[in-house]
Amino acid sequence: MKVEDRIEQEQACEMISLTGMELVNCYKGCGWTVAGFRDGELEKLHYVLNFGSNLEDNVHQQAKKAYKVALKKAKAFKDGGLEIWAGLSTCGELCEPFPLDMSNAKSLAELARRIGDDIKI
Repeated sequence: MKVEDRIEQEQACEMISLTGMELVNCYKGCGWTVAGFRDGELEKLHYVLNFGSNLEDNVHQQAKKAYKVALKKAKAFKDGGLEIWAGLSTCGELCEPFPLDMSNAKSLAELARRIGDDIKI
């Protein structure tokens, strides 16, 4: 199965419904994530705001740290043979999913934008 085959167009956005073991092993609640899929099944999920920032850091510093950690996790997922996607985990779904291509500036910029949006909330 391909990740693309799991994407459903709902009224508000595109999404992937997470199932059984994906929810048990990976899903921890709401937040922007980097997701690692193997054969279309979610195997790893990194919440981008889980990066260990200092409370003294300003929003720009937090976003920069979160982005660096997200890229490090994405690289580790890819090195482990996983297909890398990003999206908003919420209500047992991965909303607004997009493939994260580490060699594509537009893809990396989209991840940075989403991280920045999440930090500002």
